[in-house]
Amino acid sequence: MPPKTRKRRGKALVAAVAEDAPENKAEQNQTVSPEYLETVIGELEHESERRVKKLKRAMGDMRQEFLNHFQVELLKIPRKIREMKVDHFSSEFGGCMEEALKKAAQWEVEKVVPTSASPDPEMKADAISHLQSLQDEISKAMKSLQQAAS
Repeated sequence: MPPKTRKRRGKALVAAVAEDAPENKAEQNQTVSPEYLETVIGELEHESERRVKKLKRAMGDMRQEFLNHFQVELLKIPRKIREMKVDHFSSEFGGCMEEALKKAAQWEVEKVVPTSASPDPEMKADAISHLQSLQDEISKAMKSLQQAAS
């Protein structure tokens, strides 16, 4: 489907005004009719209203796109951290998201292998591989958060 073309009403309006403009000194002494001025002003007001509506629509679309992207980025943060109160987050992690994500990865490992139990070598290898995958996810999340912040 070919792209939509915009109507260029402004150029047509300027051309119409230029055609009706007086060409010589004798014609410049005459005044422009009030009806003509009202028509030109009406056209300009109509064009400006149309452009304002277009800008507002684009602004609303960008706002919604930003909110959607923000929600996706929030979902990448582990639930335990998302549900923390801000003062608890800042006191525990010093306000550092990287430290919080590392701690979340450690919580995940503790789910797999409790620290009180002495794991067998196979469980330890599984825990290490799980931890490495979590660290990869954390690094991806950090990169996307940094990109979203910039």
